[in-house]
Amino acid sequence: QKFIEENLNKIKELNKLRKEKNLFFEIEVDGGVNTENSKKLISIGTNILVSGSTIFKSDSFIETIKKLKNI
Repeated sequence: QKFIEENLNKIKELNKLRKEKNLFFEIEVDGGVNTENSKKLISIGTNILVSGSTIFKSDSFIETIKKLKNI
């Protein structure tokens, strides 16, 4: 599934609400997460990244997973 750029604002709003109300919930993104957008997603408040296609379509599962973990 392709990542929908418009959801960045929704993630920011959820993170803002979570902080303002001192709530405890996870923000997960599943769809289109890759080594290019994962840093941005984390920086705006995403806690859980699901990255299936990026890993399984890569030349090296291990290297791609290492890259994602190091972001």
